[in-house]
Amino acid sequence: MNTPGSYFDRQYADAADPWHLAERWYDRRKYNLTVAALPRPRYLRAFEPGCSVGVLTRLLAAHCEGLLSTDRIPSAVETATQRTADLDHVTVRQMTVPEQWPDGSFDLIVLSELLYYFGSAARTRLIERSAGSLEEGCHLVLQL
Repeated sequence: MNTPGSYFDRQYADAADPWHLAERWYDRRKYNLTVAALPRPRYLRAFEPGCSVGVLTRLLAAHCEGLLSTDRIPSAVETATQRTADLDHVTVRQMTVPEQWPDGSFDLIVLSELLYYFGSAARTRLIERSAGSLEEGCHLVLQL
């Protein structure tokens, strides 16, 4: 079963960064390790669905020519947009995956702590859509 959208609405209604992603050592370390583990130093076009407030987005941006980051919560999109406002090659949009999906292909897709919010069918669809949007020989990062 998917986590209801109302759960996220409530989380963000109470705090701009409900999981304290910008503050917690655990998250900073995890994001730095994620970026350090990328198989390539640079990517042409990357996609990060479920970006929340854009902490990982900012780190990924240093390795991407173009980065699309999305979240379903308007306030999270606003915070991520502010966090990356000085990065012209980063676009942050409101989008609910896997129902909504961007056009085109990517050479990097990062699903960071996103999959466990989906039931089996939606999780499968999200992974299939991700794999189908990757250029041949490119990378899908699943951070659990």
